[in-house]
Amino acid sequence: MTIGASMKKYFGAFCLAIMLSGCSVYMAANSEGKKDLGVLTSGTPRDDVLAEFGSPVASIKEADDNYDIFKFTQERSDESNAGRAILYGTAAVLTLGLSEVVATPLEAVAGDAGEMQIRANYDGAGKLKTTDVRTGDGWTPLEEVLAAEREREKRLAE
Repeated sequence: MTIGASMKKYFGAFCLAIMLSGCSVYMAANSEGKKDLGVLTSGTPRDDVLAEFGSPVASIKEADDNYDIFKFTQERSDESNAGRAILYGTAAVLTLGLSEVVATPLEAVAGDAGEMQIRANYDGAGKLKTTDVRTGDGWTPLEEVLAAEREREKRLAE
């Protein structure tokens, strides 16, 4: 192998690292942020729910009830997004961009907290009555899911 061929290989790897540099930082910093599940309390107007979650994937109208089904990816908190962006940026500077080879795919996979499906049930006046979350067992009341999550976080903190 000649020196020229070896230099071309290293130059190509360097160029690729420079092109990828900043992708994970951008992805982390521009992540949408966490949806506010606190909006899903009884009596909340449908317009407020739509403002937080966007257009539903389905709307079902029955006799006295209306349902909206929302499907979204629950992102991490804004503080977590900023922390990840700083970490990725620092690593990119210290490694001259080489860390992006690992950080970009990592952010693509680990950047979100998971997909959620929520069913909001409104009364005839368009006020929220109940909210359910799609789980492995079908639809589970949101309060039960949140209580289980709080309990899990409490156990992890101990």
